Amino acid sequence: MSSIESRLNESIVRHMANADCDIPGGPTRGIFRRESVDVLGGIGMVEQTDTLKVVDFPGSSALIGVDIGIDELAWRVADVRPDSSGMIKLILEKT
Repeated sequence: MSSIESRLNESIVRHMANADCDIPGGPTRGIFRRESVDVLGGIGMVEQTDTLKVVDFPGSSALIGVDIGIDELAWRVADVRPDSSGMIKLILEKT
């Protein structure tokens, strides 16, 4: 099953990737997004969160606080969120 999952994730990234990444020990392509997050439960206050979704890799959980490059811009990883499908979402902050 993990072989199928791995091939599927690689195909998703190959077709949907919109960013080149410089992640220590990690992948070189990812899906960069600016997501809107409702911070006050529906009363109209929205916060923008920058994220990068990549294929999970050994050592990815140690990325919190690490500076990475995305399309030649510097970002810091604020959080790493696995999605149980072999992908991870990196929550980013500008450096």
